[in-house]
Amino acid sequence: MASQKPAAPPHPHVTVDDVWRGALPKQTELVAGATGRRREVVWCTALRARPPAFTPLRGGELLLINPQVLTAVDARLTLARLLESLAGQAVAGAAVLGRVSPEARRVADAHGLPLFALPATTPLDQVEQSVLRYIVDRRAELHERAQDLHRQLSELALAGRGLPALLARLHELTG
Repeated sequence: MASQKPAAPPHPHVTVDDVWRGALPKQTELVAGATGRRREVVWCTALRARPPAFTPLRGGELLLINPQVLTAVDARLTLARLLESLAGQAVAGAAVLGRVSPEARRVADAHGLPLFALPATTPLDQVEQSVLRYIVDRRAELHERAQDLHRQLSELALAGRGLPALLARLHELTG
């Protein structure tokens, strides 16, 4: 009996949902912005106490925020204000150490920006490394699957099996 291959992932990229389930600490809670869980995550970076607070953002980043560092950057800066300013920069989401204010939750919900509450004692450098490793591993896995799909379809085409065979194989792989 032939073994079945696992079904292809529903999205051809690493999503916020994937990172939540695969790289963030187990006790992490999604506290706002659930509508953005399918956003692509391409990188992870933590808020720094020295300028610039974040490395240049290109979009798709999961931001790690320690509220104590936030106040060190600017005593007037709140999490809600930071999220409001980041909403237009196409970040994937944010994860905050400890409690998240209702105002920050409202801002995140208004922009569909996934916002997580990390356990308060979590070392952010370890979370950052875990997320980055997860992204790299998942991308490699997705690339491998794409290469395998290309090989299989090329073999069918070169064997002259025709469009029905190609479509049947695509159906098997994608469901």
